[in-house]
Amino acid sequence: MAGQNIALKENQPLFNEGDEADGMFVIRKGELVVYLEKDGNEVKLAKVGSGGMIGEMAFFDKKPRSASVKASTPCEVTKITSDDFSKLMKQIPKWFVGLMGALSTRLRETNERLQKMENKAAGMLSPYENLIKALHVITLIWHKDGVKNDKHWTLSRATAESEIVNIFGVDANWIKDLFNALVEQNILLNALDNYKNPMVAAPTKSGLTNLASFIEGFIKKYPELTSYPEPAMEMLQIIHKLSSASSYEAANITFEEVCQAATEAGLDPSSWEEYIKLFVGKDLGAISVVKVSDGQGFKVDKKEFPTFLRNNSTLIAFEKAGLK
Repeated sequence: MAGQNIALKENQPLFNEGDEADGMFVIRKGELVVYLEKDGNEVKLAKVGSGGMIGEMAFFDKKPRSASVKASTPCEVTKITSDDFSKLMKQIPKWFVGLMGALSTRLRETNERLQKMENKAAGMLSPYENLIKALHVITLIWHKDGVKNDKHWTLSRATAESEIVNIFGVDANWIKDLFNALVEQNILLNALDNYKNPMVAAPTKSGLTNLASFIEGFIKKYPELTSYPEPAMEMLQIIHKLSSASSYEAANITFEEVCQAATEAGLDPSSWEEYIKLFVGKDLGAISVVKVSDGQGFKVDKKEFPTFLRNNSTLIAFEKAGLK
């Protein structure tokens, strides 16, 4: 089939989203990247290499380009215009051309419906949905680019921030605030490489995954909450202090002991009893409500409780930082 050969330099656009579609392109050499512009950032959708095709839907539905395409390496492409293709189509039954046009239109309509559904659903998602996704993405980047350094796994903060911005198309300050909150809660640690470049460190590469799992579990257990109320967190802090003093791995603490310790610490526990229900029947592992001789109490797993408390404090930190 005849066509016009075009040479592209690296990063040179082939066409932009919204352009009039006047043909398709066959990649002879090099690689093209398909992307969308979102809030000034590029969201990469796909890469197409030698032997691939770009823009073929234009032959059938004649609609504007649905995404932008540029060369990610020096490229050679052959443009097949609508006129070129029409000459070929004269040799193909009209019913087949009509079928391909219908399928192309159906594909675009399906994509549009999925986008509308996704946008509608976004308003009903958990306020922590993007955070959970970001934590999982950081973990993937860590597995890809993380380096074992002494006792910790380290990762270039600039690399992680840049990749997450490109993937989610969010404001770079949101990502910076996320890392700052994780460092503030000692989920991650600040570090420097040999060239004094900022790094983040973690004892294990599973810490962020565990935090994401905790948040997912919190959402299911407490769909009406974004974090425990402040009085409940104060009560947990007192429980942690009392359980740490116990010589048993599973410490039993009465509510009366909690209230007494709170008063001695200058806190007002008068409303705390209503928050006991937050820990009833939730299968939290680290803490459960039990019956004691003079009423209610708590059974605390001393090994699990510090992480449980830290994860709940991290939820509050995320909320204060506006990261929901």
